Amino acid sequence: MDPKMLSEAFQRFLEEYNPLGETEARKKISFDDARIMYIRKRRHSRKVKSERTIKFYGEVLNVFRNFLQEEVPDCIDDATLIDEEIILAFIDEMIDDGKADSTIKGRVNTLRVFFRELSIEGLTRNVCRDITFEYSGYENIIPFSNCHIEAMMKVLNNKCLDDLRTKTFVKLFIETGIRLNELYNLNIEDIDFENQRIHVRKGKYDRNRFIPFGSDTKKYLQKYVNAFGIYRGALSDPFFIGKDGKRYGKRRIQEDFMKLRRKANIQGIRCSAHTCRHTFALNFILNGGSTIALRHFMGHKTEEMVARYVRITQEHGDKIFISHFDKLSNGRLENPDDF
Repeated sequence: MDPKMLSEAFQRFLEEYNPLGETEARKKISFDDARIMYIRKRRHSRKVKSERTIKFYGEVLNVFRNFLQEEVPDCIDDATLIDEEIILAFIDEMIDDGKADSTIKGRVNTLRVFFRELSIEGLTRNVCRDITFEYSGYENIIPFSNCHIEAMMKVLNNKCLDDLRTKTFVKLFIETGIRLNELYNLNIEDIDFENQRIHVRKGKYDRNRFIPFGSDTKKYLQKYVNAFGIYRGALSDPFFIGKDGKRYGKRRIQEDFMKLRRKANIQGIRCSAHTCRHTFALNFILNGGSTIALRHFMGHKTEEMVARYVRITQEHGDKIFISHFDKLSNGRLENPDDF
């Protein structure tokens, strides 16, 4: 790499940085520094002739940065924290937003080259090595089955505070279809127990909306409130908290999903907030819900994603049916009162 391509600060970073794989503690690189390095390197590459191509690279990385800022802001300061799950979540969001297949594929391919270059320089892992995108069809919209849900609920111990919190937010994700960022921003005042609904105040596109939840989920929300002493907080305090009393982080929620996948031995499907979102949407349609209501509950900007869910249920409904928790419980799932 030509040293002239880099800022003095970044040159100092490279001099001090320990490549991945060395035993000494490696230092972090910010996403912005990594982006600057990559764009400069591509601009001086013999393979890239067009300034238009360079501009496209920059636009894609800006879009990805905005995603990181909203979902996992700690990755802005430390790009080494970016992992495969974050890349997949980025793809999920693009599909959810109804982006064209060509747009998604172009962005994924740009990220593949970006992280490959960072890996070559020893700055991060090549987290896109095994990630590709061809078509945003049915294979990218896979919900949890009844067996998946039961397995997850079974391995979570109600008497363990961490497990109780995980079980509560998993149920809420599946029951309401809210996004990770929306659940993260929930405050005590946003849980309406009397009317059994949540108030999403900081939704995507700045859309506030109310989403109902069932009686089974209500019981777990109440158990969680009592166990964590949420009732003692101010209405504007965070609803989901850690043992330190602070708002429970988005990355920690993602990590809890990964732990849950291992504990429940979930195979062949991502265990994530977005999979819960797919599960909610398909279940809602299969239970007779209207597309207008679904679009409102999901907070979708266009009809495209709702129409895709409808097509899936029409063609594959017998294979993907997911029932509500109230139907699932029916004597087979554990009673939340059993502490």
